[in-house]
Amino acid sequence: MLKVTKVTKKFDTTLALDNVSLEINKGDRIVIIGPSGCGKSTLLRCINGIETPTSGKIVYKGTNIEKLDKNKFRQKVGMVFQNYNLFNHLTVKENLTLAPIKLKFLTIEEAFSKATKLLNAIKLTSKINELPQNLSGGEKQRIAIIRSLMLSPEIMLFDEPTSSLDPEMINEVLELMKKLANEGMTMVVVSHEMTFAESFATRVIFMDEGKIIEEGTSNQIFNQPKTERLQKFLDKIKL
Repeated sequence: MLKVTKVTKKFDTTLALDNVSLEINKGDRIVIIGPSGCGKSTLLRCINGIETPTSGKIVYKGTNIEKLDKNKFRQKVGMVFQNYNLFNHLTVKENLTLAPIKLKFLTIEEAFSKATKLLNAIKLTSKINELPQNLSGGEKQRIAIIRSLMLSPEIMLFDEPTSSLDPEMINEVLELMKKLANEGMTMVVVSHEMTFAESFATRVIFMDEGKIIEEGTSNQIFNQPKTERLQKFLDKIKL
């Protein structure tokens, strides 16, 4: 579906990504782990087209994403951010329906119908006319996730979706993500939740200093690390 080939990203003198390559195939549940500042979020932002690689290319279904209309591309490759990015002056319903209506992806009636259906699925229909300020962190993040679903994406990217949440709210978001996975959604997740990564991922990628150091199944990464750097990382997070 999507292929990242030898992508490097520099910010002035900072090398955020260093010759990174990976493939995202239909049905993948990829979790990217690694220390803070290792390039995980920058990789997602490049995949989503928010950042432009300094060199290398990202190809979606045979076409370099730099040649694609960004709005149409992001309908297919959605992204959920750690800080929700909801519009605070709009109600939940307006947050959910703004993009599909503006992009003419759905009619007003279709957008309202789909929003109601998705809210019902996560048991938040009663919040449809609330402003984000009246929602809990877990509710905001679940709303942000289904906002991406309004455009029927083929791939969903999650940038540390639980990092801003209180511990009791984390499970609300992780359960929704597991539900999406069970329905066949292709997902790439940057996460510090190692227990979640181990049980959720079909493939785990360990990054450090802008590079992919190791890649494998959950069992390989968490129980049979090949590199000293990954072993040190795992030892540190288990302390």
